[in-house]
Amino acid sequence: MTYDDVVLGFGVDAWPRPAHAVYDFKPLVGAIVALFIARFVLGFTLTWATAATAFVAGTAWGWAVDAWGVVLPSAIVIIVLAIALSRPRRRA
Repeated sequence: MTYDDVVLGFGVDAWPRPAHAVYDFKPLVGAIVALFIARFVLGFTLTWATAATAFVAGTAWGWAVDAWGVVLPSAIVIIVLAIALSRPRRRA
């Protein structure tokens, strides 16, 4: 990707990184958002197992966003949720 592509696509030449002394809240926000998605979007009851799984998945998503950007981790989460929530149809 050239400099012109980056400037045209995003309007900036590089995204600023937080300083080393600054705490990154993205994994924590990802975990909290994952809890809300599990409860209100997917309709799961928040047992300890569901809450722990959502918290770990949200934290992992936040770290993956730092490593690979937003698109790839979000696509993986959507694919995993689609597979996990699909119900096999049986023909009788």
